[in-house]
Amino acid sequence: MRARLWRGCGLRMGDQYRIAPQAVEAERSVLGALLVEPDEVVGEVVRVLGATARMFYVEPHSMLYAHLTQMYLQRTPIDPTTVLERLSRAGRLEEIGGSAYLAELISAVPSTANVGYYAQLVRDAFVLRELMALGEQLTRAAGAGSGSPMEVLESTEGALLALRDAAHGGRELTPVAVGLEEDISAIMDIYASGTLGGLSTGISSQDRILGGLQPGDVTILAARPSVGKTAFSLNVARYVAMEQESAVAFFSLEMSARKLRTRLLYMVGRVSKMEVVDRRCKQIDLEQRLEYARGRLSKIPLYVFDGGGITPATIRGELRRLNRKQPPHGRVKLVVVDYLQLMTHPEKSNQNREAEVAALSRELKALAVEEHVHVMALSQLSRAGDGEPDLKHLRESGAIEQDADAVIFLYRAPDAQEGLITLKIAKNRDGETGVCEAYFRKDYQEFRAVVRERDPATVTSPVQSEYEYDEDEHGAF
Repeated sequence: MRARLWRGCGLRMGDQYRIAPQAVEAERSVLGALLVEPDEVVGEVVRVLGATARMFYVEPHSMLYAHLTQMYLQRTPIDPTTVLERLSRAGRLEEIGGSAYLAELISAVPSTANVGYYAQLVRDAFVLRELMALGEQLTRAAGAGSGSPMEVLESTEGALLALRDAAHGGRELTPVAVGLEEDISAIMDIYASGTLGGLSTGISSQDRILGGLQPGDVTILAARPSVGKTAFSLNVARYVAMEQESAVAFFSLEMSARKLRTRLLYMVGRVSKMEVVDRRCKQIDLEQRLEYARGRLSKIPLYVFDGGGITPATIRGELRRLNRKQPPHGRVKLVVVDYLQLMTHPEKSNQNREAEVAALSRELKALAVEEHVHVMALSQLSRAGDGEPDLKHLRESGAIEQDADAVIFLYRAPDAQEGLITLKIAKNRDGETGVCEAYFRKDYQEFRAVVRERDPATVTSPVQSEYEYDEDEHGAF
């Protein structure tokens, strides 16, 4: 006796009614295998289909799977007798086809060894049905005009990304021994080369404390207004892209792409804006420096996305689009978000701001892990209060501190020399905290490392960066 209740024959697409993709025999085989050898197959099935029943097309199959997974999670023995008893007690036995249909499922299993493949067939059919439904929803939303085009795009993109994750299946537990050889090799490479395991920021003293910017981690860069957050993050982005030839995606909610490009030209060409405004330089020298900067910048894998309304879904979508193009310098290694409090979360925008920022913080951390990138998110500190900032000064949400792997504060000490900026690593999940310094050349918008003599009160000239403009070759202003 076959189960008689179905989710429906198909999906309505405009004026047509199309048969929905389905894998009914695979569903029967999965359920039969769970009834025959539950202990051996349930882990593989749940890994592919999850612990909910939404991927089954036949309603009674969905109902039966929900009961089987509940029994598994409750550590209730699974066999035909216990399943019959549970379904009878819940008043669901006849809805799934009675005891005869359970017996039919058990006898219809070709082989429990292939249950993973059967589960994949069920999942694939589910994904195709969801794509059809999503297409219909998109058509209705676009036709209704109830939201802006960007809102419809954001909603659709989020649904597509969630569906893509479902299509790729779940992860599984792996023995700790797996990958140890590769990990040991990576550690020995660091020891042999004396280099960092992650990306360098270009500030060596900071790199030594942090151990580099690692994939899967989130660094919060926080400061009060006008201290140099954007300039610092742009220096890091340029250094990663130019000196390490690693792709960087810079998402700017505060500054236009044109302004960022102009800053990069000043920085790399070592051009002072005031010298340009006051015409304190020769035109030919200015042209040479700008051409030098354009030559360097045109070759680096630094990508900029500007504008308001950037959400975690926007960042994830742009990253995946860029990575699918297989850029010559490889996948994006660093994501910079300038800055966190200007981001919005479509699903949390009607809640208080603290809840919204907490949701944004969690999603940025999830993005870093899932996309295997390092995320540097800038955060604004209140102008109120002077002196050294601390973790309690992070605005709007303690979740920022909780989700971050590292928190760096930029500030000017009251007695510091002109241009000297203190970098306070207030949190470092994988190492020590500490304080270091950088020299901020504001006319060039450039941060450089600082070397101290034995007397800590004496600061030597900033360390010359490898990318620094060669004045002997190109002349000086």
